[in-house]
Parts: sequence; structure tokens; C-alpha cells
Amino acid sequence: MAMLDTHKAVKTLIGAGFTEPQAEAMLMAMGESHDDLATKADIQALEQATKADIQALEQATKADIQALEQELKADIQTVRTEIHTLEQATKAEFAAVRAEMQMMEERLARQIAERLGKQTFQLIVAFSTLAGVMSGIVVAVLKLFP
Repeated sequence: MAMLDTHKAVKTLIGAGFTEPQAEAMLMAMGESHDDLATKADIQALEQATKADIQALEQATKADIQALEQELKADIQTVRTEIHTLEQATKAEFAAVRAEMQMMEERLARQIAERLGKQTFQLIVAFSTLAGVMSGIVVAVLKLFP
């Protein structure tokens, strides 16, 4: 921050028509407000610091984006692996269900064949019995009408 030569400033103000007390009061007021003013060097330093902060923020943001991309790629791969695993498990479950259904179908077909065989046998026995009874009736009728 540049320093103000107050003695020279008082002489300049008196030369311009100020009284000495007026010139001193004016310089005191300027001095108090001057402490809060930024110099070109202050502004340049702030500008450099701001640029450095922006560059650091850009680098951090790029690094964060790259890290997120890597995490996302890993998550996508994990999901793909899980989907593949589920597909395989589902295929295996469907194969097991198909095999079980085929066994049930074969068992049912055997049971139906057994029942049909039994019923067929029962029908044959019934027809044989009926034929024997009818033969007996025919013989009895023939004996009645010689």
C-alpha cells in the first residue's frame, strides 16, 4: 500500500485555499477511509489467489468426475454380472421344473395305463362271466324245449 506524504498534501491544500486546520482535518478523514481501500497490488494478489482457487477447484472437480465414472463403470459391471448370474439360475430353475413336469407326466401316463389295464381285465372277466351265464341260460332254455 502506498504511503501518503501528509506534509506535502497539507501544503498543497493550503496552496489551494484551505486553512491549515481544514487541510489537516481533510487529510485525517482521508487517512481513516484510505485504510479500507484496496491497492492495485491487493487486487492483483486477490486475482491470483482466485485464479489458483478456480484451477484447484477445476482439478478437484475433474478428479471427482473421473472417480465417479470409475465407480459407475464398476457398478454397471456388477449389475451385469448379477443379471448374468440370475439368468443362469433362472435357466437352471426352468430346466428343473421341466424335468419335474416330465417325470410327473410319465408317472401319470403309467398310472393311467395301469388303471386302463385293470379296467380292461375287469371288463374281460365281466364279459366272460356274462358269456358263461348266457351259455347256461341257453342250455337251460334248450333243455326246457327239447
